[in-house]
Amino acid sequence: MDDNESTVVASPSPKQLRKRSGGFKSPFTKKKKQEEGSVLEYSKSSKQVKEYTRNIDTMKQAIKILKKYDMELRTMELIDKWRSICDRSMSYILNFTVLKINKLGGYEEYKKREIGMEKAKIEYQMDTSFQEEVDTVLESEEFKSLSVDEQTEYRDQIDGKINEMESWKTSQLQKLDLQLENCQGKEMDMLELSKKLNVDYNLIYPM
Repeated sequence: MDDNESTVVASPSPKQLRKRSGGFKSPFTKKKKQEEGSVLEYSKSSKQVKEYTRNIDTMKQAIKILKKYDMELRTMELIDKWRSICDRSMSYILNFTVLKINKLGGYEEYKKREIGMEKAKIEYQMDTSFQEEVDTVLESEEFKSLSVDEQTEYRDQIDGKINEMESWKTSQLQKLDLQLENCQGKEMDMLELSKKLNVDYNLIYPM
């Protein structure tokens, strides 16, 4: 072959190219895998952090509930202690009162005196206090300056009010008589004592 003639070099076939390229490893492949691994690790760590945060929040809520329960328990203990003290005090007062009532002739005699005083108070309100108010109005210059018809109308209104007060008086006296009947053979109890002392019975002795 002549040296001046060009040497023809055969081009590699596609199969040979694929074979050659298959043996080549890009330096970026390893880096990409490392980055993907880092992302997975970060995602896993992030999930763990969120889980820990939820657990911490749950524990905080549990602690709050326990503290609230302890406070309520302490409050109930103080209430029970207060009720116990009140009960002892009320029992002492009741025993002392019952002994004194017995010295005065017994519970029934005591109620007769008490109800008698209540009746006298009602009688005074009706027969004295209210009547004085009516007389003051009827004798006033303002009333006398009214016409005859106006005075008559005003008197009718006063009479109606007097009738209402008389009905109220009768009702109250009947209630007192009933109380006197119901007290026979009984003694003062804690409920009655609480009313006289203006103490809330249900607060000390809950149902």
